[in-house]
Amino acid sequence: MSEQTIILCDDEAPLRRMLKDHLTECGYRVIEAANGNELLTLVEDTAPDLIILDVRMPQKDGLSALRDLRLSSQVPVMMLTAAGEVVDKVLGLEFGADDYLVKPVDLRELEARVKAAIRRSAVQVAQHKEAERISGTVPFGPCRLDLDAARLFGPDGEEIAVTSMEFSLL
Repeated sequence: MSEQTIILCDDEAPLRRMLKDHLTECGYRVIEAANGNELLTLVEDTAPDLIILDVRMPQKDGLSALRDLRLSSQVPVMMLTAAGEVVDKVLGLEFGADDYLVKPVDLRELEARVKAAIRRSAVQVAQHKEAERISGTVPFGPCRLDLDAARLFGPDGEEIAVTSMEFSLL
């Protein structure tokens, strides 16, 4: 299994270093961002497995970055912030966060939540791929099989006549 990538977005450099060191020891590849603008650029250039995001940051705050991120990505996002009021938590979750932790956080709890978020995401991706495989068309060599209609199409898109037994064998 390949190393999983986490983008850690927080404006506090000492906290980023501490969390990066811990998560790296746990086997993750950690990329740092100091604000929401840096985060959005990094997401375009990488395919992170998880984002850990602070709320209060200069330039682009975490909620604005999360709102923008959700326009194009469903990568799991864990809010890690000092904003611990119920209204802050609800807002973060409504903007699309998958989890919400309040600073200071126990590193063992953070690690457990990171593992759980990545595990849930991997299951969802696998379920989505399985649904695509079962429904719709799938590649078959240079051809495509339409599983719903039990039809075979050649490389140029022309339908190739096959019996139901032949289709089942394919």
